[in-house]
Amino acid sequence: METRKLHEWFDELIVGETLNRKTQSEEEYKEGYIKVLTPKSICEGYIDDKSIGYYSLLENKKPIKKDKYTMLNDIVVKLTPPYTAVLIDKDHTDLLVPQFCLILRGIKEIDTKEFAAFEKNSKLKNILDIDVTDDLSFITTFLNTRLMKEQLLVLSTSDIKSISKQIIANLDVPVCSISGRRRINTAFNYLSNTLRITRKMLECQNEFIDALLDNVLNDEIGDELFVKKFSN
Repeated sequence: METRKLHEWFDELIVGETLNRKTQSEEEYKEGYIKVLTPKSICEGYIDDKSIGYYSLLENKKPIKKDKYTMLNDIVVKLTPPYTAVLIDKDHTDLLVPQFCLILRGIKEIDTKEFAAFEKNSKLKNILDIDVTDDLSFITTFLNTRLMKEQLLVLSTSDIKSISKQIIANLDVPVCSISGRRRINTAFNYLSNTLRITRKMLECQNEFIDALLDNVLNDEIGDELFVKKFSN
């Protein structure tokens, strides 16, 4: 199967901004802070909004360049385990990207044989509605798969904990057919949504158990105080 190096698909590969101090949680948010991606916020195909951090621009000694913030249709890849990737949608633009991430920006149109054949038939092209979002979704999916992790083991010369921009840039991405890409994208979107819903359910269950435990302990403490008061 035909493959292309990852860097051949994009105009730019940008390493995130080096931050001078730890980001704050939403509870610690103060005026003048900006939203920043954190390790926990980048999941398999989606951003966990509850895990987004906050960072004070006053902590930086120099201004942060605009290209360090997420833009629509960027792909952000974690350079640390578990090396997850996410496609940026309209609801997650203008987030500061830190140094443990790599931004893939400016998707190029890959001229596969299949696409070239469709180009000659404008009616068929219009029916299929071919655009670069298929490629963006497919690359995001690929970057979250076992195939990507296996390549990292081969390309890295040391124990993988933090990988470099060069390693990601030289990953071989398969050039699948348009129909194949769409099938894979549909399956991954279903998986990603399932993970999102499952994690939300687990959070709710944990919150319920915590609340129940508090109520039971408070009730029993109240009962003990009541018994002591009237037994004297």
